[in-house]
Amino acid sequence: MYEYKYLRSVEFADADMAGILHFSNYFRFMESAEHAFFRAAELPVLDASQNPTVAWPRVNVQCTYRRALRYQDQVETHVVVGAKGRTSITFHYLMRKVGDAEEAARGMARVTAVSLDLREARMRAIPLPPEVDAKIMVAPPDVLTALKLL
Repeated sequence: MYEYKYLRSVEFADADMAGILHFSNYFRFMESAEHAFFRAAELPVLDASQNPTVAWPRVNVQCTYRRALRYQDQVETHVVVGAKGRTSITFHYLMRKVGDAEEAARGMARVTAVSLDLREARMRAIPLPPEVDAKIMVAPPDVLTALKLL
């Protein structure tokens, strides 16, 4: 699996006093879409039963805002896997209002799999779990090119 589309409405609590989706909440929408991507791939986002527990802290995020999303808009977030390394996955997020052909935002997050001992405050990078490596693939070059991600 290398892409997923997720729908969500802009709630009142997501917006500023002008009814525009607050800039920080774009990242919440992206993370919700990423979690839905994992569920669609039948993978846990966090499985504390593993030893070590695998977590997905962000080591790099960015977003380019192109158009305002507003209270009650239906938003489609297109999640695309742009790269995969030994310990990391790079997700791209393309956001738009449903029914609008133009993008509202374009984001990118490099997420790193790390081992996490819940009893200690230290983390260290580990290889992607085999089930994640097997189920999550990088989008083909033609898809990445068509979406202007290359």
